[in-house]
Amino acid sequence: MSRPGLILILMDGISSQRFAETRARLPHLDALARDGLLIERLGADTNANSMPARAGVLTGQPAQVHGIYSNGIYFNGIHCPDSEVEFASITGTETDSDRHASGASATAGHFRPARGEDLRGETLLEAARAAGLRVASLGFGLARPESCNWYLSPWWEEGDLRAKGMTAPRLNHWDARNDALMRAMSNDQQLLNEALSLIERETPELVLIELNTPDYCLHVHGNDDALVDGALMMVDAQLGSLLAGLEAINRRETYHLCVFSDHGHAPVQRALVADRLLPDVALQCDGGLLLVACDDDERQREQAARLAEFGVTPLAAADFLPPDVTHIQLYQAPPGMSFEPACKHAHHAELMAAPGYVSTHGFGPGATSDQRFAILHGPSISAGERLELESLALHPRLRQVLGLPPLDEASTPQRARDLQEVD
Repeated sequence: MSRPGLILILMDGISSQRFAETRARLPHLDALARDGLLIERLGADTNANSMPARAGVLTGQPAQVHGIYSNGIYFNGIHCPDSEVEFASITGTETDSDRHASGASATAGHFRPARGEDLRGETLLEAARAAGLRVASLGFGLARPESCNWYLSPWWEEGDLRAKGMTAPRLNHWDARNDALMRAMSNDQQLLNEALSLIERETPELVLIELNTPDYCLHVHGNDDALVDGALMMVDAQLGSLLAGLEAINRRETYHLCVFSDHGHAPVQRALVADRLLPDVALQCDGGLLLVACDDDERQREQAARLAEFGVTPLAAADFLPPDVTHIQLYQAPPGMSFEPACKHAHHAELMAAPGYVSTHGFGPGATSDQRFAILHGPSISAGERLELESLALHPRLRQVLGLPPLDEASTPQRARDLQEVD
């Protein structure tokens, strides 16, 4: 490889505050932060949930441009493929699409998981391939298989693990058993092992890896549970195993590293059971946000009034949605509350309940709990520290590291430009 490549590692769900509080117990991340560029507070995407955040890093664009406005994309039989998959529980976006679809007025549709084919425009992967670089994605959400030389689908997706250019490892199926945390940790480690093996054999210029243990642990055990500290220390140790492996095969100086999180987390005390509040309508629970599909003005007013009884406030759809998505309304939960589907609460018939996920994210614009962190380290990265950057500022720097052309000036949001000037 003519210049150092890039290993992009997503550590799912670690907030900027959590990283700061735990950093002293995370020796490998701490060393990278000391010797590289630490972004203490990387701003949250407008919808600070898993898929919109991944899309923002991959494209450098807001949701109005890249199209991934939620963990779930509204499927109306026209703009979306007609295959239907239930959300994996680990993403926190379960939906019963058959139930929701029955009375939806927009086009009798429903929400389904956001996928790579929903992503609009060029991503970092396509830009790298166009420049003659080889790309490997191991479990990274929204990566398109056709944009990769080597590919493994995210292990939390429903169905069989899909692979391209490599043999799919035998990963653990996730379920709600007591050993789920260990299964998640094991899957993350297997993906790191696969990445190291591929790097030794092929040395792709761009490698993307996704580690999901922290997010799962936070959802289930809460922000203050000692298990969360253990999960973060484990993922740090797993990172250390990758770094040691790179040293052992003489590849450590071959790569820049970027370690980042997609969103933060905050505890919730109560959950609003959204499809009991608004029955017979297509809706999507995204942590502290609720998306409702409806194109009837009178019905929208009725829905807003019903939700207002529980302290729910409407949000400006234009801040979240592409211009061609006109039939979706967005709402924000009151402080300390989230939205969850009834399938998480089958054992009771309440409208408000103890949350299935005791910690979550996506609390609306400006929520500090949704802020995350990022670390850049490698041959062209000078040690330094930035207190805060806008959410889209990471993508242009990743392009620079790889020697890729910058985004067109006209298509680069102002909030994506801060980091381009950092040496």
